[in-house]
Amino acid sequence: MVTPPARAVLLAGALLISVVAGRAQPRVQALVSDKQVVTGTSLTLEVRSEGGDIRSVSMVGLEGFSVISGPATSRSVQIINGVVSTTSSYSWTLLPRKVGTLVIPALAVNVEGNIVHTEPVAIEVLSPSAAAAGAGQQRESLFLVADVDRRQAYRGEQITVTWTLYTQLGISGWEIASLPNLTGFWTEELFAPNKLQLREKVVAGQRYYTAVVRRQALFPTRSGQLHIDPLVMKVGVQDRSRRRRDPFFDDFSLFGRGRVSQKTISAPSVTIDVRPVPERGRPADFSGMVGDFSLHGRLAPKQVTQDEAVTLTLTVSGEGNFKALEYPLLNLPRGLEVFDPKVSIEPSLGDIVGGSATIEHVIIPRQAGSYTIPPLRLPYFDPQRGAYEVATTGPFALTVLPRPENLASAPGFTRREVALLGQDIRFVKSGRVHWLRTGEGWYTTGLFLLNMATVLFFAAPWMGARARILATAVQPALRARRALTAALPMLERTDDPEDPHGAISRVVAAYLNHKLGRETQEYGLDQVRTLLAGAHVTPAVQDALVALLERSAAARFAPPGSVDSGADRHVLKDVLRRVDSQWSG
Repeated sequence: MVTPPARAVLLAGALLISVVAGRAQPRVQALVSDKQVVTGTSLTLEVRSEGGDIRSVSMVGLEGFSVISGPATSRSVQIINGVVSTTSSYSWTLLPRKVGTLVIPALAVNVEGNIVHTEPVAIEVLSPSAAAAGAGQQRESLFLVADVDRRQAYRGEQITVTWTLYTQLGISGWEIASLPNLTGFWTEELFAPNKLQLREKVVAGQRYYTAVVRRQALFPTRSGQLHIDPLVMKVGVQDRSRRRRDPFFDDFSLFGRGRVSQKTISAPSVTIDVRPVPERGRPADFSGMVGDFSLHGRLAPKQVTQDEAVTLTLTVSGEGNFKALEYPLLNLPRGLEVFDPKVSIEPSLGDIVGGSATIEHVIIPRQAGSYTIPPLRLPYFDPQRGAYEVATTGPFALTVLPRPENLASAPGFTRREVALLGQDIRFVKSGRVHWLRTGEGWYTTGLFLLNMATVLFFAAPWMGARARILATAVQPALRARRALTAALPMLERTDDPEDPHGAISRVVAAYLNHKLGRETQEYGLDQVRTLLAGAHVTPAVQDALVALLERSAAARFAPPGSVDSGADRHVLKDVLRRVDSQWSG
């Protein structure tokens, strides 16, 4: 007969054996939300382990996908009929980078110290046109397209890229989750709407509503194969359900009611073949300008007196990247002194970057004579003609008259005037001087103080206004110097448990606003990189800050606690100190 203590021991032993048996051979598998997706549409990859806890997953071999967010972790334990089962999972949001059949390879999973491999998973990625024309394709769809006006360009030639949203679903909201990393391009923003402007369009027999979400002008800064990375959007989509159909009206509508779900989409990467400007026929003074330009000059006045200023005004107009324009250099004759030019740029409206730039040189002739300012040249490469051109203006003639001399001449006086003048002459006497007191005088100390008080009374408003002007002029510089001390304490004050990583982007925005003297403004990743490059921050520090912002943006959409926000804040302090030490803009 088995006693109760012995029975308890047997039950505990059986439970222990079942636990060990359940953990002996963990089962690991890779699961995807969709095995057929349209390019630019995200999918979820889940690595699940039954019988053990996942410690890490090697993501080697996922070159065909971009990781948008993750990993998100989860764990559950069940005890059924005395059998303990543990389920652990890691999940990521992925975006395919190209069209075709992509394979998620066998991933190495560390389950409590044991390496177990998953089975490969094949994903079929369709282009939007192929998806719309495919048999049995659902009518409701959502995708993003990147259109470029040219796939081949010269270095420095404008390339216009437009990201367009196509939808057959009701949209409740949208946001740019990640701007493309446009390495190798100088960028100019052309269109960034706050509200979608929908237009109807038919593609492959399917009716869509389209909206431009962003348009940029890109100027390649190096030759070779350059890539326009995907732009990632998060879109709130309405899952509509209809109780009945109206046979007289089409069921397509963007304003149906239903549950809202979040979808992540992106446009495929685009490759641009950038050719260098030709060596043949290149002018010796060519500075790299590509486009179509004209140059005009005017000297006024053309005749001055010595030491009087004249102004040489140059106007460069046309199409091209004016921010990279190197202005014509003056080769002035000896005797003419020139000051630093004043430059003003007036951009043109439209999608073609251009406009006009006005350069004003103030010239002071220090010697009299006739001068000739040699012609000025602006060489550039015209990509439409495929040849070099030179815009010229001048020469300019200047006549400088000698400065008049002030020659003093003795005035002539009449006899009466000489007699009157003699009464005022006091001859110098030699010997000891004896001073005689003639009285106290009318200008007393009290009158002097009264005069000073009157001057101060009327000068006080002017002095106050000057003080305010000086304070206003100095305030931006003081604010820029205190940018770091003003931004870092925000990391301690903005401890939001619902959004712990949101503080990172807010602190970076506050730091940049203090440095640039701006009010509240948000910045995209490409804007942050451009501002840091303009402030002469080294590329390594730029990459560190941008990578931190990318990681924090991805972590905001991951489950709470899956990413250590405290460690990222500590890293942000160090990175901002390095940025501040190198900032020279």
